[in-house]
Amino acid sequence: MPFRSKKHAIGAFIIVAILFLSFSGQHPAGNTGAPGDGICSNCHGGGGGGFDGDIDISGIPSTVTPNTTYNVTMTLNASTGSPVRGGFQVVALQHANDNNAGDWTNNGGGSSLLTQGGREYFGHNPAQFFGAGTSVSW
Repeated sequence: MPFRSKKHAIGAFIIVAILFLSFSGQHPAGNTGAPGDGICSNCHGGGGGGFDGDIDISGIPSTVTPNTTYNVTMTLNASTGSPVRGGFQVVALQHANDNNAGDWTNNGGGSSLLTQGGREYFGHNPAQFFGAGTSVSW
């Protein structure tokens, strides 16, 4: 899933969003926890399952070069509990002003792009089943 940066250097990626009882269909935009956004629990009640884990984001270098495409992979890793499905949502923002910083493209299945308030959100569509494993990737 490539990410192409704009001409502005990206000071920071604000990437938040793992949820193991995921919105089963398309993610609603604006729930990343980034400045001005809501959080995952705006749509998810949690279900009391006691799940925990982390997200591994690979493919983004420590220094982002303008007008360069990067292939990004999101992997959810369950460390506690037995989640059934997992999902994610990310937004890339410029550090200085919290404006959208680049363009996501959706080359893989199981994910989608949404735009809201001038920001581009990349996330699950639909959530993926963990099956017998402890991780899922997009």
